[in-house]
Amino acid sequence: MVGIDIETNGLNPRSDKIAVICIHDGKTSTVYQRCKVGQDGLRKAVENIRGPVVFHNAKFDTAFIKEDLGVTFDKVHCTYIMSKVLQNGKDFSNSLVNCLYYYLGITHPASQDKKELQKSFSLKRPLDEKQHGYVVADTEHLIQLYNKLNELIERNGLTKCIVTGKQIGRASCRERV
Repeated sequence: MVGIDIETNGLNPRSDKIAVICIHDGKTSTVYQRCKVGQDGLRKAVENIRGPVVFHNAKFDTAFIKEDLGVTFDKVHCTYIMSKVLQNGKDFSNSLVNCLYYYLGITHPASQDKKELQKSFSLKRPLDEKQHGYVVADTEHLIQLYNKLNELIERNGLTKCIVTGKQIGRASCRERV
């Protein structure tokens, strides 16, 4: 299982591009920058992934990866949707920053400057130290967050709700095999 996060130069997967991909394997985060490895390097980084992948807001990331790089994954988990299922419509922010704090007690180091950092990624300019730290912080706890949310989902009898399968309302659900 790996945690993945991307940073883009916009919000539209049809017209904008991936600037950075960070992949965390449970021990190490590896950052791939488009300005250094090109589109082919980004594609190779995600094509080589075997097994399940974890995203926070998988709908956004997987749309960009499919549109920009032509890659899809067999088994996708989304901590954003998992948290939404657990919170069951409560007035709760399911942002990564909030989920990390609420479920794991972890304060995201870039939580103060998140909005500005998200707008600062370029296709042509290498990451600065602050951007690099932000990208790594977005992936380094995804697997741990997934494990905690999965434990809570199982404990609450919600195992039929996951992020792959047929679209039903706002969440995607299917029975686990």
